[in-house]
Amino acid sequence: MASSQQILRTNSDYRHLWYAQLVSEMGDWFNQVAVFTLALYYTRSALSITFILIAQTIPSTLIGPVAGVVLDRVNRKHALIISDAVRAVVALGPIFVTSPQRVWWLYVLTFLLASASPFFNAGRLALIPSITEANEILSANAITQATHSATLGIGSALAGLLIAPLGFRNAFLLNSLSFAGSAWFISRIRFQPRKAAEDATTGVPVAAPARREGVWTEYREGLRYISREPLLIGILLLGVGWATGGGAMQVLFSIFGDLIFHRGAFGIGVLYGAAGIGLATAAAIANRFGNRLSFSGYKRLLTICYLCYGGLYITFSQMRSFWTAVLLIGLSRYFIGTSSVLNLSRLMRIIPDEFRGRVFATNETMTLTTMLISMLLAGSLASVYGGRIVALAAGTLSGLTGIWWGIANWRGKLREPHQYAIALKPEE
Repeated sequence: MASSQQILRTNSDYRHLWYAQLVSEMGDWFNQVAVFTLALYYTRSALSITFILIAQTIPSTLIGPVAGVVLDRVNRKHALIISDAVRAVVALGPIFVTSPQRVWWLYVLTFLLASASPFFNAGRLALIPSITEANEILSANAITQATHSATLGIGSALAGLLIAPLGFRNAFLLNSLSFAGSAWFISRIRFQPRKAAEDATTGVPVAAPARREGVWTEYREGLRYISREPLLIGILLLGVGWATGGGAMQVLFSIFGDLIFHRGAFGIGVLYGAAGIGLATAAAIANRFGNRLSFSGYKRLLTICYLCYGGLYITFSQMRSFWTAVLLIGLSRYFIGTSSVLNLSRLMRIIPDEFRGRVFATNETMTLTTMLISMLLAGSLASVYGGRIVALAAGTLSGLTGIWWGIANWRGKLREPHQYAIALKPEE
């Protein structure tokens, strides 16, 4: 297995994709805290956070299927550049939100910004197996998640500390510049769409390009592919299971940081930062042992991860000490981060290139649709029952995911795809 340092040193295409992710996500998380703080400053209502998160989520539920088909049709590098260019322009909009009467602009701008994200997020994941070798996938995916988590931690923490002295305008300007920087790095990727008769990652023959049908016809073709693989269905449903409670927690981070622990932007930023540190640690450790896991060991580990994740969130929901709550968030994200690295790496290995865009877009659509429902309920119920009760329910729902996955494994429902077993065997 290639090490993280080796991939960044020798694989220039992945290195440029990583640079793009680094600058873009630093701006994203800085912007996230700035938008949340600005909304709470003018409204003092948890519902404003819910509306922002809903505006972030709806585009993926509506545009995700279209994005998946487009990403399987076009040069994914070009799709990423266009997505960044659009977001660089839209990201400047919140600068003009200067009164309570203009808070609704945040919802519209957030929706527009998020509308380009399905093309970027699914496109980046679909591109990774094409610019890495089979023995680099786990390490590349671990670097990607560790970077996502580190930028979450660093960007959110910096936002909590610097928004007040810098001002909201500069925060939004930095986010716009980060998208422009991301587009520049992606433009330096030399990757060309694979024309070989065999997918170098999976060793599976690539079907000859078929006559293009309508978007929905092609998307249904992707769904039929997913439906034929029980393990693939199970992995996608893990994301749904996490999102039943994970969506609520996106609202609750702001409620706990500002309205329960009374720490303002600092509290929100530190909670997001702790989550990022936990995810980054998980990515680094999973990279070291992931390829040594047997298939049965991988499935058992996922059961443990989800049970621990849910239990830690339940404990967090009742915690009175801010710093102990921060620690619990970090620990909970360690377990869910381990699951995420292993799942995405397995998906990248077993999905043929012709379906990657649609599968990853479907995964994002399923997860974010569930998050949307979870956020709506959390924002409404927190106003009635309080944040602690909602957090308790969220932790319970996410923890139940480990139970159904364990039962499905025990009953033999999570079979390894036969056609990829030989390709994956050297990596087990």
